[in-house]
Amino acid sequence: MVRNNKGVTLIELLAVLALLTLILTLATSVHLFGQRQTSNQTSQIENQANVRLAINILTREIRKANSVEVSNNVLNIDGTIYKLENNAITKKGSALVSSIKDLQVIKNKNKIQIDITSISDKNDQEVTLSTKIYIRE
Repeated sequence: MVRNNKGVTLIELLAVLALLTLILTLATSVHLFGQRQTSNQTSQIENQANVRLAINILTREIRKANSVEVSNNVLNIDGTIYKLENNAITKKGSALVSSIKDLQVIKNKNKIQIDITSISDKNDQEVTLSTKIYIRE
């Protein structure tokens, strides 16, 4: 008597399906983890870029200015007002750099210190940069 051994048993099919499900679940979780990390890092990089841009703009404007006045964290550079409004550093009332939580400007004789802090990102991390500018008199 000749047996027909062609085909797949139910046990073999269930084992293959279980292994395939396990592999797909692992691959999906790795992919989702990568997506989440990318999103978090993108948010953090944007915050760092905003703070660096704000520091660079203010530093450049101060260095080429003829007169700089500071009063209550409001920077007056040659008659142009820079201040923090609605989480953005504004110049003459229009937004210059957004996503800024805090702007501290302190003038002490010929030294101006600027501290800028970004809004918290998805991981509740803030970026703070500071600079000191010495004005020639």
